Amino acid sequence: MKKKFAAKVTKELLESTARLDETLGFIKANCSDEEFRKYRHAVGVAMGEIYLELLEPLFKEHPSLIPASWDWLRKDLGDHRK
Repeated sequence: MKKKFAAKVTKELLESTARLDETLGFIKANCSDEEFRKYRHAVGVAMGEIYLELLEPLFKEHPSLIPASWDWLRKDLGDHRK
């Protein structure tokens, strides 16, 4: 995938996972503990799939797209550039 396109997709996916994460506070404040636990689990599964199936392949192809705060991933994927 061309880097420009991969950068756009990466940005959108990271924003999507951030929005999913933000919903947890709303659910926790407005739903039962059981509903929250189920929702949190589903969000975790969704975020895991987004990472494993979509982001990781992009990052392997374009390590420079890995967010700076994700240095642990840069090392895991074998890109030791800072």
